[in-house]
Amino acid sequence: MTIAFIFPGQGANVDHAVHDWRAGCGAVRELLDVAGREYQPRLTALCLGIERELGTHGIRPDIVAGHSLGEVAACAATGCIRHENAVGVAAVRGRLMAREAERHPGGMLALAVSDRSVAEAAVANARPHGMVSIAAHNAADQWVVSGEWAALRTIAARMDASPVAVAGPWHTEAMADAVDEYRDVLRRAVTMPLRVPLVCNRAGAIVENAHEIPELLASQLTRPVEWVETMMTLDRFGVTDVITVGPAKALRALVRRGLGSHVCVHAVELPDDVARVAQALGR
Repeated sequence: MTIAFIFPGQGANVDHAVHDWRAGCGAVRELLDVAGREYQPRLTALCLGIERELGTHGIRPDIVAGHSLGEVAACAATGCIRHENAVGVAAVRGRLMAREAERHPGGMLALAVSDRSVAEAAVANARPHGMVSIAAHNAADQWVVSGEWAALRTIAARMDASPVAVAGPWHTEAMADAVDEYRDVLRRAVTMPLRVPLVCNRAGAIVENAHEIPELLASQLTRPVEWVETMMTLDRFGVTDVITVGPAKALRALVRRGLGSHVCVHAVELPDDVARVAQALGR
């Protein structure tokens, strides 16, 4: 049995899960107290508190990954960043991204296309109307584009496109002015070696050394999430069981599509899920 922990990013519904976990789990409550009310640190705190609770039941990962923001929690799960520091990193990430979104308003669209060249052509045709680029390859037939509203409207008028519920043009050059500041924060936070492998969104490849993490995560602000490659790497690693840690309904669907039916996908969103998953894994 080879277990992967996968952590969700933006779009996860935090509030419902927070209520149940805060009431009954000290590990989650402590991290949520550090996080405050902002979304990015709040989700990171919730996921890492759940990860700690899984550890008390003998459930630990052999490899980890996270989608976009989820990489911050994934890094903490490797041991290279202290959990409390990861919550602080997520808070800085959220503030920097919000600042750049105010300067460069925009959003994201999901495109139902299977050919990269089609997504690239859509972006190229829309660029005369504003900044836009590919932001994620989430599944074989799902690409996400991100950019200024005028460019996105041009794409939506010509293609089967669905809006993504985000507050800015994430994973584009609009975030460029946040990269150096975020890298500096990560360099201070990464203080220990990796105890388990991390699959990074930047190229969907395994990170060999913790010293690589600040550059990989910081540059990710302006680069697409290579989620299909991430899933392929987990498959080659021999993952048999995936645990989605935290509220991750949409991400779970992407994991199932990316890894196929030969991999068991377990959801740990609410406190009762821990015992159920422990039993399923023979812990």
